[in-house]
Amino acid sequence: MSLVTRCPSCATTFKVVRDQLRIS
Repeated sequence: MSLVTRCPSCATTFKVVRDQLRIS
C-alpha cells in the first residue's frame, strides 16, 4: 500500500482497478 501511495498516478490507477473489480 505504501508503494502505491508513493506516486499519485499509481494510487489513482490502483483505485480505478479496485473500483472495477468491486463493480464486476
